[in-house]
Amino acid sequence: MDEAVLLGLAKLRSPWLNRSMADITSLGSMTIVFLISIAAFTLLWIVQDRRGAARIAVAAAGSEIWIEVLKLIFGRPRPTLVPYLTQFTGWSFPSGHALMTTATYATLAAVMCAHLRDQRGRMVIWLMCGTIVGLVSISRMYLGVHYPSDVAGGIVLGLLWFYLTPFLTRALF
Repeated sequence: MDEAVLLGLAKLRSPWLNRSMADITSLGSMTIVFLISIAAFTLLWIVQDRRGAARIAVAAAGSEIWIEVLKLIFGRPRPTLVPYLTQFTGWSFPSGHALMTTATYATLAAVMCAHLRDQRGRMVIWLMCGTIVGLVSISRMYLGVHYPSDVAGGIVLGLLWFYLTPFLTRALF
């Protein structure tokens, strides 16, 4: 299945879609995720939501630590079935972009929704964050740098970290 998905996505490649996917994948880069996390942390700190600020920090920083540790443990090579359309470093499993976007954007959504009373507003926030996670995940396979199983593993591990983060931050705040 891993190979079939990569080959199928490679058939969809075009110059316009290549550029779009490269832009989308950047939403899951460590730099962009940390910039968004710092902005959210600062805003939450200003509005006196210390626990929310801590959750954002733990989600982002912790997911990066998990990525580094798990990649060393599994040591899975990158796919070589299709040409790469972007630069990368390190091992393939789990997808760091998928893990980090899942954990951090889900935490952002949860913390933001805690400040909203409007159910439709909450749905929009979850939909936006979920869409970003989905698009970033697809982009990693489209760009040829991850197997679908790497991405699925990253999403599952990101969700696990998302669910563990509140317990860790309650101990701190």
